[in-house]
Amino acid sequence: METNIIAAVSSLLRQAGLALEQRIEKGGPGSGYFGHAGRPGEVGGSAPGDEDVDPDSEAGDAAMAPEERNAKRQERRRARRAAARGEEPKQPEITPVPVKPPEPEQKPESPGAQPADPMKPGGYVPHDSVTGALAWLRQVYPGLPLSSNIRDLDISVVNKVILGIDKAVSANPAILTGLASVEMTALDNKNWATATPTTDRSFTSVFISQYWFTREKALNTSLRSGTRAGWHPPGCDTIDSIVVHELGHALMNTVVAGGARNLSASDGERFGPALRAWLDPAKASGEYPSDYAKHNEREFFAESFTSLYYTPVEKQTEATKSLGVLLERFASRGRSR
Repeated sequence: METNIIAAVSSLLRQAGLALEQRIEKGGPGSGYFGHAGRPGEVGGSAPGDEDVDPDSEAGDAAMAPEERNAKRQERRRARRAAARGEEPKQPEITPVPVKPPEPEQKPESPGAQPADPMKPGGYVPHDSVTGALAWLRQVYPGLPLSSNIRDLDISVVNKVILGIDKAVSANPAILTGLASVEMTALDNKNWATATPTTDRSFTSVFISQYWFTREKALNTSLRSGTRAGWHPPGCDTIDSIVVHELGHALMNTVVAGGARNLSASDGERFGPALRAWLDPAKASGEYPSDYAKHNEREFFAESFTSLYYTPVEKQTEATKSLGVLLERFASRGRSR
């Protein structure tokens, strides 16, 4: 009986010792956090070496959400399999974040800058139909005598003809005081256009060549060739520049010898004498805007006039620049005959 009691007590002691050993090894309640091992027999804190657990290690999984923890474990399994095959671990792809380019700086418009009014002089924009283009011309310049056969041209050419008219007449209304007509006719094939005054030069008719103006491609080629050779001023290689040149003749005829010669500026200066005072010394200076300008004073004026609107300022002659100043003084004159 004594033996049985001793055996029973020994068994109880062994069980109690085992439970105590397990409790001491696992650490007390509250010991361990985010996968740390805990301190055996202590409440709180972590085992030595556990203060900086790598969140990418298995010990760091406890702090992750279930989805993130499963993804990390799959990633580690793939890495171990790759290592077993002798492969380099695959680095995760990094998708660059697109960077939005900075907005361009908005420059304020100058106080005096105003958009062109398409229904006023100087506001012509290309039209899609000949009918629409001619309707614009009749509305903005109701007294301008344009021949009806202009409608036989392609719309691209009509646009350039009207653009030339608008450019010259809007800046120099005196042209209208002596313009008899603008029409297309069968000229000598050597001439793109011509301006023919009446006997007293009070009125001028502008004729454009039917041959050239119905052959736009050939005309453009001839224009560019002539300008490159210096026959015409730099930049004067467009169809509309031809029209401006001829209207320059009309202006000179009207101002110097025609009915507008007595037009005066606000200070009382008369247009005709002022233009003559510019023309004589300008031509005598020997500074020609083009080779064609060397023909006579009429071509000198017409080439200088055209250069004023098409040649970059830095390439204009001093005579051309001074002509611009002169014309500006009389720009608001000459609306009535």
